[in-house]
Amino acid sequence: MKKILFILSIAVLTFFSCTDEDLIPLKNLDKAAFVHFEDAPDATIGTNTIAELVYAGELVAKGPVASYTLEVYGTLSGTNTDTSVVETYTSFPINFSFTAQDLATLVGVDVTDINFGDGFTFLGTITAEDGSIYYGEAPEVDDVDDGPDIYIPNGSTNEEVYDLTNGYKQGMFFGFLIGCPSESYDPANIIGDYVYTDHYGTPSNVTITADPAIADRYWVEGMYSGWGYPIPNLVYFEVDPETLIMTAPAQEVGVPDFFGFPNLMWQYEAQLFPCATRQIDGVEDMLITGGSLGSGYSPFVPAK
Repeated sequence: MKKILFILSIAVLTFFSCTDEDLIPLKNLDKAAFVHFEDAPDATIGTNTIAELVYAGELVAKGPVASYTLEVYGTLSGTNTDTSVVETYTSFPINFSFTAQDLATLVGVDVTDINFGDGFTFLGTITAEDGSIYYGEAPEVDDVDDGPDIYIPNGSTNEEVYDLTNGYKQGMFFGFLIGCPSESYDPANIIGDYVYTDHYGTPSNVTITADPAIADRYWVEGMYSGWGYPIPNLVYFEVDPETLIMTAPAQEVGVPDFFGFPNLMWQYEAQLFPCATRQIDGVEDMLITGGSLGSGYSPFVPAK
């Protein structure tokens, strides 16, 4: 559940009040088990044709990793496929390489269903040698007493491979988008009304307008943060007309108290796909002073 990634920031505070170590495996924080990239693959893989697509990388283990299960789902034309298991690995490093046909087979679609602007997301689950489980995305667990839901947090920090901005350095939750061949973009195709869905799953009806004074800068109005918090401030992003990469630097959104976290900030990076649709596919990162509340896929879909 993307909406619960922020629990990384509060898990240590709640740990000592919990008694079920199977649900909250946060002991020996400095010796936690990780699988991570030494050199993460690009978040956008450019290709001239879908048939030429190759996504490859190397994952290495850090700490007492017994096994690592990798899963994948596709986001095709804005719709997520089912999540499928790629493989469970017990020896490291892991060298993977997926073609478009490989990915199509994994998620149960025809390769012709994969287009420019589509993406794939990978989730890792680690079982440590002591039986503790570390999740790339925390699953939801119902309370046996029918009270509030209990969430299993991701593992915790091993400073050599974990940091507040990048979490597991993308080794537990990572993915990519299929980039278009090089082509120019038309600013008129960016402005307009969209439905923006943040990585918590909260949709917002937003309007994107061009900055009247600064070329390739655009403003977004009407966004909401996770759990429906309105964002009073307008936020902006800029487009590099050569690479078609859209970036929004960390900027305060005007929410002074987000579940006790001050100075909520929004940061975003995306790839424009003029060869596909006006949809903007990117990853947001919700930040607070000193750390991140989590990041994830967050598209702008043109309003109908």
